[in-house]
Amino acid sequence: MKSGVALILHALEGLRAWHGDSVPRPITVLLVSDEEVGSDSSRRITESLARKSEAVLVLEPSYGSKGL
Repeated sequence: MKSGVALILHALEGLRAWHGDSVPRPITVLLVSDEEVGSDSSRRITESLARKSEAVLVLEPSYGSKGL
């Protein structure tokens, strides 16, 4: 998890360096404390934000295309 947070911060810094303060789209970062499998308490907000997003980068994805 800590390495994922460090990667997010580095990616955001890179976007800012590339685009300045006017990145072309809004950026949302969601950090949850759930375990990798069965993220019951954060699933609703995660899916809601994903539906509203043009692209999603998951740094700790579930295994399998169906999250099994």
